[in-house]
Amino acid sequence: MLKSVLVFVFFSLLLLVPSLAQGEVPESFVETTETVPPEIVEEREIVISSPEAEILSLFPDLKENQLFLGDPAELLIGFTNHGSKKFNLTYAEASLMWPLDLSIYVQNFSKIFYGVVVDPQEQVSLVYRFWPDGMLEPRDFGFLASIYYTDEDHINYTTTFFNGSIFLIEPESQVDLNGFFIWVGVLAVIGFGGFLLFKGYSNVSKPIKKKLETGTETKTDITDNEWLAGTNVTPRSRISRSPKRKPNSPRSKKNKYCLLYTSPSPRDRQKSR
Repeated sequence: MLKSVLVFVFFSLLLLVPSLAQGEVPESFVETTETVPPEIVEEREIVISSPEAEILSLFPDLKENQLFLGDPAELLIGFTNHGSKKFNLTYAEASLMWPLDLSIYVQNFSKIFYGVVVDPQEQVSLVYRFWPDGMLEPRDFGFLASIYYTDEDHINYTTTFFNGSIFLIEPESQVDLNGFFIWVGVLAVIGFGGFLLFKGYSNVSKPIKKKLETGTETKTDITDNEWLAGTNVTPRSRISRSPKRKPNSPRSKKNKYCLLYTSPSPRDRQKSR
Protein backbone atom coordinates (compact mmCIF):
# COMPACT_ATOMS: atom_id res chain seq x y z
CA MET A 1 0.00 0.00 0.00
CA LEU A 2 2.78 2.42 0.93
CA LYS A 3 4.67 1.60 -2.26
CA SER A 4 1.65 2.41 -4.42
CA VAL A 5 1.26 5.84 -2.75
CA LEU A 6 4.93 6.69 -3.28
CA VAL A 7 4.69 5.68 -6.92
CA PHE A 8 1.65 7.93 -7.41
CA VAL A 9 3.42 10.93 -5.85
CA PHE A 10 6.51 10.32 -7.97
CA PHE A 11 4.58 10.26 -11.26
CA SER A 12 2.61 13.38 -10.24
CA LEU A 13 5.84 15.28 -9.74
CA LEU A 14 7.11 14.13 -13.11
CA LEU A 15 3.99 15.53 -14.78
CA LEU A 16 4.29 18.85 -12.88
CA VAL A 17 7.95 19.62 -13.66
CA PRO A 18 7.51 20.30 -17.44
CA SER A 19 4.66 22.72 -16.86
CA LEU A 20 6.70 24.67 -14.27
CA ALA A 21 9.66 24.81 -16.61
CA GLN A 22 7.50 26.45 -19.32
CA GLY A 23 6.12 29.03 -16.82
CA GLU A 24 2.63 27.57 -16.66
CA VAL A 25 1.05 27.36 -13.21
CA PRO A 26 -1.94 25.14 -12.54
CA GLU A 27 -5.23 26.81 -11.80
CA SER A 28 -5.26 25.40 -8.26
CA PHE A 29 -2.06 27.37 -7.50
CA VAL A 30 -3.30 30.70 -8.92
CA GLU A 31 -4.49 33.24 -6.31
CA THR A 32 -7.74 34.90 -7.25
CA THR A 33 -8.08 38.63 -6.48
CA GLU A 34 -11.41 40.42 -6.13
CA THR A 35 -12.02 43.48 -8.20
CA VAL A 36 -13.01 46.55 -6.15
CA PRO A 37 -15.74 48.77 -7.59
CA PRO A 38 -14.53 52.27 -8.52
CA GLU A 39 -17.03 53.89 -6.11
CA ILE A 40 -15.40 52.21 -3.13
CA VAL A 41 -11.93 53.21 -4.36
CA GLU A 42 -13.03 56.86 -4.51
CA GLU A 43 -14.28 56.74 -0.89
CA ARG A 44 -10.90 55.48 0.26
CA GLU A 45 -9.14 58.46 -1.25
CA ILE A 46 -7.80 61.13 1.09
CA VAL A 47 -10.31 63.93 1.54
CA ILE A 48 -8.72 67.35 1.09
CA SER A 49 -9.89 70.93 1.03
CA SER A 50 -11.31 72.41 -2.13
CA PRO A 51 -9.17 75.17 -3.68
CA GLU A 52 -12.35 77.01 -4.69
CA ALA A 53 -13.58 77.33 -1.09
CA GLU A 54 -12.45 79.97 1.40
CA ILE A 55 -13.34 79.50 5.06
CA LEU A 56 -12.80 81.96 7.89
CA SER A 57 -13.66 81.62 11.60
CA LEU A 58 -14.10 83.96 14.56
CA PHE A 59 -14.88 83.61 18.29
CA PRO A 60 -17.22 86.54 19.04
CA ASP A 61 -17.07 86.05 22.83
CA LEU A 62 -13.36 85.28 23.02
CA LYS A 63 -11.44 87.74 25.23
CA GLU A 64 -7.68 87.48 25.33
CA ASN A 65 -7.98 84.00 23.78
CA GLN A 66 -9.90 82.72 26.84
CA LEU A 67 -13.16 80.76 27.18
CA PHE A 68 -15.11 79.83 30.30
CA LEU A 69 -15.39 76.23 31.47
CA GLY A 70 -18.94 74.86 31.56
CA ASP A 71 -20.40 77.81 29.58
CA PRO A 72 -21.62 77.57 25.97
CA ALA A 73 -19.27 79.05 23.39
CA GLU A 74 -19.90 80.10 19.80
CA LEU A 75 -17.67 79.93 16.75
CA LEU A 76 -18.69 81.84 13.63
CA ILE A 77 -17.84 80.24 10.27
CA GLY A 78 -17.71 82.21 7.03
CA PHE A 79 -17.78 80.08 3.84
CA THR A 80 -17.13 81.65 0.41
CA ASN A 81 -17.55 79.75 -2.87
CA HIS A 82 -15.10 81.10 -5.48
CA GLY A 83 -15.75 78.28 -7.98
CA SER A 84 -18.34 77.53 -10.63
CA LYS A 85 -19.99 74.62 -8.82
CA LYS A 86 -22.32 74.51 -5.90
CA PHE A 87 -21.16 73.30 -2.53
CA ASN A 88 -23.33 71.52 -0.01
CA LEU A 89 -22.15 72.20 3.57
CA THR A 90 -22.81 68.94 5.42
CA TYR A 91 -21.64 69.35 9.03
CA ALA A 92 -18.92 70.75 11.29
CA GLU A 93 -17.17 69.29 14.31
CA ALA A 94 -14.49 70.29 16.83
CA SER A 95 -12.26 68.73 19.50
CA LEU A 96 -10.06 69.67 22.42
CA MET A 97 -6.56 68.21 22.43
CA TRP A 98 -3.90 67.85 25.10
CA PRO A 99 -1.32 70.59 24.46
CA LEU A 100 1.66 68.40 25.33
CA ASP A 101 0.57 65.67 22.92
CA LEU A 102 -1.84 66.74 20.17
CA SER A 103 -2.63 63.10 19.33
CA ILE A 104 -4.56 62.82 22.62
CA TYR A 105 -8.15 64.08 22.37
CA VAL A 106 -9.48 65.43 25.67
CA GLN A 107 -13.05 66.17 24.56
CA ASN A 108 -14.91 65.63 21.28
CA PHE A 109 -17.75 68.06 20.70
CA SER A 110 -20.98 67.17 18.93
CA LYS A 111 -21.41 67.39 15.19
CA ILE A 112 -23.73 70.10 13.92
CA PHE A 113 -25.44 69.33 10.61
CA TYR A 114 -26.30 72.24 8.31
CA GLY A 115 -27.30 71.01 4.83
CA VAL A 116 -26.76 74.49 3.40
CA VAL A 117 -26.14 74.91 -0.35
CA VAL A 118 -23.73 77.66 -1.39
CA ASP A 119 -24.04 78.83 -4.98
CA PRO A 120 -21.02 79.93 -7.00
CA GLN A 121 -19.59 83.32 -5.99
CA GLU A 122 -21.72 83.45 -2.88
CA GLN A 123 -20.97 83.51 0.83
CA VAL A 124 -22.81 82.16 3.92
CA SER A 125 -22.27 82.42 7.67
CA LEU A 126 -22.73 79.54 10.09
CA VAL A 127 -22.60 79.20 13.88
CA TYR A 128 -20.96 76.29 15.67
CA ARG A 129 -21.87 75.98 19.37
CA PHE A 130 -20.00 73.80 21.87
CA TRP A 131 -19.71 73.40 25.64
CA PRO A 132 -16.31 72.85 27.27
CA ASP A 133 -16.58 70.43 30.18
CA GLY A 134 -16.68 72.25 33.52
CA MET A 135 -14.62 69.49 35.20
CA LEU A 136 -11.56 70.17 33.06
CA GLU A 137 -8.49 71.78 34.54
CA PRO A 138 -8.20 75.52 33.82
CA ARG A 139 -5.31 75.75 31.36
CA ASP A 140 -4.52 76.01 27.65
CA PHE A 141 -5.73 73.33 25.23
CA GLY A 142 -5.39 72.64 21.55
CA PHE A 143 -8.59 73.35 19.60
CA LEU A 144 -9.30 71.74 16.22
CA ALA A 145 -12.40 72.60 14.13
CA SER A 146 -13.27 71.23 10.69
CA ILE A 147 -16.14 71.50 8.20
CA TYR A 148 -17.23 68.82 5.69
CA TYR A 149 -18.86 69.63 2.34
CA THR A 150 -19.43 68.18 -1.16
CA ASP A 151 -19.73 69.62 -4.65
CA GLU A 152 -22.10 68.89 -7.53
CA ASP A 153 -20.02 65.89 -8.60
CA HIS A 154 -20.42 64.32 -5.13
CA ILE A 155 -16.77 64.78 -4.31
CA ASN A 156 -16.18 65.04 -0.57
CA TYR A 157 -14.04 67.83 0.89
CA THR A 158 -13.03 68.81 4.38
CA THR A 159 -11.30 71.93 5.61
CA THR A 160 -9.73 72.50 9.02
CA PHE A 161 -10.51 76.17 9.55
CA PHE A 162 -9.17 76.46 13.13
CA ASN A 163 -6.11 74.74 14.52
CA GLY A 164 -4.64 76.57 17.49
CA SER A 165 -4.64 77.01 21.27
CA ILE A 166 -7.34 78.40 23.50
CA PHE A 167 -7.20 79.00 27.24
CA LEU A 168 -10.07 77.70 29.39
CA ILE A 169 -10.72 79.48 32.69
CA GLU A 170 -13.29 79.14 35.46
CA PRO A 171 -16.35 81.42 35.39
CA GLU A 172 -16.16 84.43 37.68
CA SER A 173 -19.43 83.57 39.44
CA GLN A 174 -18.40 79.99 40.17
CA VAL A 175 -17.35 79.22 43.75
CA ASP A 176 -14.06 77.45 44.20
CA LEU A 177 -15.18 74.38 46.16
CA ASN A 178 -11.66 73.19 46.86
CA GLY A 179 -10.66 76.53 48.36
CA PHE A 180 -13.93 76.72 50.31
CA PHE A 181 -13.43 73.34 51.98
CA ILE A 182 -9.79 74.16 52.72
CA TRP A 183 -10.76 77.37 54.52
CA VAL A 184 -13.52 75.57 56.44
CA GLY A 185 -11.00 72.96 57.62
CA VAL A 186 -8.50 75.63 58.69
CA LEU A 187 -11.15 77.56 60.64
CA ALA A 188 -12.34 74.34 62.31
CA VAL A 189 -8.79 73.50 63.45
CA ILE A 190 -8.22 77.03 64.77
CA GLY A 191 -11.55 76.99 66.63
CA PHE A 192 -10.85 73.61 68.21
CA GLY A 193 -7.37 74.71 69.31
CA GLY A 194 -8.77 77.91 70.85
CA PHE A 195 -11.37 75.90 72.72
CA LEU A 196 -8.71 73.60 74.18
CA LEU A 197 -6.54 76.59 75.26
CA PHE A 198 -9.49 78.34 76.89
CA LYS A 199 -10.51 75.20 78.74
CA GLY A 200 -6.95 74.59 80.00
CA TYR A 201 -6.56 78.24 81.14
CA SER A 202 -9.86 78.20 83.02
CA ASN A 203 -8.84 75.00 84.86
CA VAL A 204 -5.47 76.51 85.93
CA SER A 205 -6.86 79.87 87.09
CA LYS A 206 -9.75 78.37 89.07
CA PRO A 207 -8.81 78.04 92.84
CA ILE A 208 -9.03 74.62 94.43
CA LYS A 209 -11.35 74.51 97.47
CA LYS A 210 -10.09 72.40 100.33
CA LYS A 211 -12.66 70.44 102.25
CA LEU A 212 -12.56 70.91 106.07
CA GLU A 213 -13.36 67.92 108.20
CA THR A 214 -15.91 68.50 110.96
CA GLY A 215 -16.73 66.43 114.00
CA THR A 216 -19.82 64.50 114.77
CA GLU A 217 -21.34 67.18 117.00
CA THR A 218 -24.85 68.17 116.25
CA LYS A 219 -25.18 71.70 115.00
CA THR A 220 -27.15 74.01 117.22
CA ASP A 221 -28.15 77.54 116.52
CA ILE A 222 -26.06 79.20 119.28
CA THR A 223 -26.47 82.75 117.96
CA ASP A 224 -30.25 82.57 118.16
CA ASN A 225 -30.15 81.25 121.77
CA GLU A 226 -27.58 83.63 123.29
CA TRP A 227 -30.27 85.70 125.04
CA LEU A 228 -31.44 82.57 126.84
CA ALA A 229 -28.04 82.03 128.49
CA GLY A 230 -28.30 82.01 132.32
CA THR A 231 -32.04 81.22 132.39
CA ASN A 232 -33.97 78.07 133.04
CA VAL A 233 -35.14 77.85 129.47
CA THR A 234 -33.53 75.02 127.53
CA PRO A 235 -33.11 75.26 123.74
CA ARG A 236 -35.38 73.01 121.77
CA SER A 237 -32.52 71.25 120.09
CA ARG A 238 -31.30 69.95 123.45
CA ILE A 239 -34.69 68.97 124.83
CA SER A 240 -35.30 65.31 124.41
CA ARG A 241 -38.76 64.57 123.37
CA SER A 242 -40.61 62.37 125.78
CA PRO A 243 -42.96 59.77 124.51
CA LYS A 244 -46.58 60.70 124.25
CA ARG A 245 -48.74 59.74 127.17
CA LYS A 246 -52.35 58.94 127.18
CA PRO A 247 -54.54 61.81 128.42
CA ASN A 248 -56.35 59.62 130.99
CA SER A 249 -53.28 58.14 132.58
CA PRO A 250 -52.72 58.89 136.34
CA ARG A 251 -49.39 60.51 135.62
CA SER A 252 -50.88 62.94 133.14
CA LYS A 253 -53.56 63.99 135.62
CA LYS A 254 -50.96 64.52 138.32
CA ASN A 255 -48.92 66.89 136.18
CA LYS A 256 -51.90 68.71 134.77
CA TYR A 257 -51.43 71.83 136.92
CA CYS A 258 -48.02 73.45 137.35
CA LEU A 259 -47.07 76.57 139.29
CA LEU A 260 -44.41 78.66 137.68
CA TYR A 261 -42.57 81.18 139.79
CA THR A 262 -40.95 84.09 138.07
CA SER A 263 -38.88 86.83 139.65
CA PRO A 264 -40.44 90.32 139.60
CA SER A 265 -39.28 92.66 136.88
CA PRO A 266 -37.59 96.00 137.72
CA ARG A 267 -40.81 97.82 136.90
CA ASP A 268 -42.78 95.78 139.44
CA ARG A 269 -40.15 96.45 142.05
CA GLN A 270 -40.46 100.23 141.56
CA LYS A 271 -44.21 100.01 141.96
CA SER A 272 -43.90 97.99 145.15
CA ARG A 273 -41.75 100.69 146.71
